[in-house]
Amino acid sequence: MRAMRNVDAATSMRYSLPRTLRGYYNFSVAFLSAQKQCPSMAQADAKFLPTLIESEAVHQPGMRLSQHRSPDELVTYLLQRCRLPDAEGREQGIVNMGPDGIHFAAFDLAIRNGRPSVLLVESGSLSSEGGSRLAFRLCQAMTRHAPEGQNWPHRALLILETRMQQSSVDCGMFSLTNCKAMFKEASSFESIHTRLRAGAFDDDAVFHHFPFDKSDELLPPSIMRHTQSKRRLKGYSERHRCDTMAENAGMQRTLSRQKGLTFDRENRSYSVSIEFERIKAAGRALPPPLELPESLEDTFLQHL
Repeated sequence: MRAMRNVDAATSMRYSLPRTLRGYYNFSVAFLSAQKQCPSMAQADAKFLPTLIESEAVHQPGMRLSQHRSPDELVTYLLQRCRLPDAEGREQGIVNMGPDGIHFAAFDLAIRNGRPSVLLVESGSLSSEGGSRLAFRLCQAMTRHAPEGQNWPHRALLILETRMQQSSVDCGMFSLTNCKAMFKEASSFESIHTRLRAGAFDDDAVFHHFPFDKSDELLPPSIMRHTQSKRRLKGYSERHRCDTMAENAGMQRTLSRQKGLTFDRENRSYSVSIEFERIKAAGRALPPPLELPESLEDTFLQHL
């Protein structure tokens, strides 16, 4: 990606898109320090996402993480994986909408007895242009490449809208954090795959997707950790039933975290949690990795 000179009219900040990983880290820190949102952050994330994915896979032992430029490329990949003798199990990854734009979503792929099922987690809205195109193209690709005798995407795909993302520039970073959450929440996502394959969602999943209020019933609190909108997280907490003390504690931590990281910016109020995650991920990927404090948010906020 060629470095470009830009002026953010809303903030009067002059900037060039970073060329190096160190520059990307400093770029992310600079905008958060200024309490501004960079309108070109999606392009910056897209450039360094492959490096961040490689780094995060190293820091999460046992996690298999991949990236795909389009839904067609993802379906080709899962077909190849299904043919391998050691393919049984789950893995996570990030898929882009295609060559005509930037919009990322996270997926959880399970292969059982040589057959795949895919859970696509849309961090934004399926009513948005990027979200709707990606979802539609994935359904098309699975239909087009379905092996003989398999009626894809029937019982092989479930698209989960979350609306945790309110901004237009953070889909890449939300997708990366969602991959890690899905990996850690193995039992929750194994259960969703099992129910999908058994037909439990046949009557509720219109065009193979759940709107956010339906997704709230399925997805664990950890997946909503970086939700930007206070109203959105409140709605999730009211709809999601916590079945264990640990899950209830996780919900309370998520609510508390959002409250502490919500700021007023340019006539809007929202959580900057995902912006801290960008800095942490970039710091971990640097050679050598930065020794960032465990409570980076508290340390950082003291200097604002």
